[in-house]
Amino acid sequence: MYKIILDLEFCKLPKIYKDMITNCQNEVIQIGAVKLDDNDEIIDEFNEYVKPIYSFVDKKIENLTHITNDMLSDKDVFTVVMDNFLDWINDEEAVVYSWGKEDKIVIERESKMKQYQDDRLDKMFDNWKDLQEIVDSILCVSQNLSLSNVLNGINVKFSGQQHSAVDDAKNTACIYQTIQDRTLFEKKMKPLVDLMQPTESLTFSMGNLLQEFSF
Repeated sequence: MYKIILDLEFCKLPKIYKDMITNCQNEVIQIGAVKLDDNDEIIDEFNEYVKPIYSFVDKKIENLTHITNDMLSDKDVFTVVMDNFLDWINDEEAVVYSWGKEDKIVIERESKMKQYQDDRLDKMFDNWKDLQEIVDSILCVSQNLSLSNVLNGINVKFSGQQHSAVDDAKNTACIYQTIQDRTLFEKKMKPLVDLMQPTESLTFSMGNLLQEFSF
């Protein structure tokens, strides 16, 4: 059974499509993923750009992702790239991981808007896991940790270009591999987690402050 670590880049639908925005706010412009084998080693990668139908890459997204409208002009549309991606997974039992819930939501909503249906897509959604939530649970923290914070916590420098879907997927895979040794992961992350926890003296001081200004 493969493990698929997925990341997306996307842009927002223009406000003129207000009827569609109610159900779908974004269009995918890049799908990046890596495939891990039973030994949690990366054995393959997927990286395809996607031509949006309704939206375009504005300057903010271009500066963030280094993706331009010209780069997407001759690429396949969402439905074709999703077919390619599901063909690439090639394992109905594969578990898909993403950092946070947003990527799953974006695919679900865009698939519905563009009437894209595939039994393999439903299977992928059923086997989808939020790696950020898993990490937060392991560390018993209430706030969502960012990808960069966790990489810093385990002393790993981001490899590649941030906000490149395939590079983000590779770095997320590094976190997945690291948490397989839970004891070592918790040990590496302890300094960061300790920084996030309020100290007893701070809690006491804040409590006194609230009492002082209560009416």
